[in-house]
Amino acid sequence: MPNSNILKTLSLIAILFFTLPTLALEEGLYNIEGVDQQHGAYFGQVQIQNEKIIRIVHFKNWKLENLQVESVWTGKIQNNEAIFEIKNCEFVTEFK
Repeated sequence: MPNSNILKTLSLIAILFFTLPTLALEEGLYNIEGVDQQHGAYFGQVQIQNEKIIRIVHFKNWKLENLQVESVWTGKIQNNEAIFEIKNCEFVTEFK
């Protein structure tokens, strides 16, 4: 299990709403990459469909307890903005 300081940080992030700035949000699948101020470089994909959006990114250098970190956000399109409400979720450490 992640330590409580990490969970507190993720819980604080969960309170925030995030927007994805863009000129026009059209349906489709997009490759993305960028740099998070706290966790460094990432790459991934965004899919927009039926006024819903999903963002999946893999952090290049951020690890928790020696495990690679990926982030999945789901949201909605409203007034040509992507609105995400981040919630703390479980950690998957193994899949069989």
